[in-house]
Amino acid sequence: MPARFKRATSTTSVATNIDNRVTHIHSSPDPARDPVIEIENRRLLDELGKKSALGAVANAEERTYAPRCLHETRTRVLNDLGEWSAAEGRWKDAKLLVLTGPAGHGKTAIMQSFSERLLLKSRETNVIVATFFFKATVPDQNQPKALVTTLAYQVAEHWLSFRRNIVTVIGSNARILSMSLEHQMQHLLVEPIADSQVASPCPPLTVICAV
Repeated sequence: MPARFKRATSTTSVATNIDNRVTHIHSSPDPARDPVIEIENRRLLDELGKKSALGAVANAEERTYAPRCLHETRTRVLNDLGEWSAAEGRWKDAKLLVLTGPAGHGKTAIMQSFSERLLLKSRETNVIVATFFFKATVPDQNQPKALVTTLAYQVAEHWLSFRRNIVTVIGSNARILSMSLEHQMQHLLVEPIADSQVASPCPPLTVICAV
């Protein structure tokens, strides 16, 4: 680190050597960085995780052998989905895109492959991706009880301002985790995302595969 940049314990100082002038920027400690607050926030986030079905997430260990599109198959629909996720192509203005088709025609494989592409891309673009795959043979994945909590948990993992908002909601009303889906959707996703978009104007991309 160049000598002109120094870090103090109680303040953040930035020194510049332009015209031999030194500028000091002092910032107050961030309350959210307080160890006690961080521990409590982690506890509240863990409570959200306990109410989630994390095995339904696209990159969960339980989905290691989930169906996927074979190489060079379903390219058109995957490209269409990719364009939509980037606000491009013929559906660029659509906020919600629904893929329909007869049973057994590979919708789950398409959505799994699409989700994995999104997750890979998110490492480079910082786009937040949340997924949920329903599965008829798994109790917490064959009904929507854990849908909202699972999506919210994934978003909170990767979006700091959202995480702070959602732990505030849970901390002020622990019963929210056992309330109706409509209530959870409003208070665990819609409102925290809206309040967080000052820091990040790009909303999360959500993929839901319903069997």
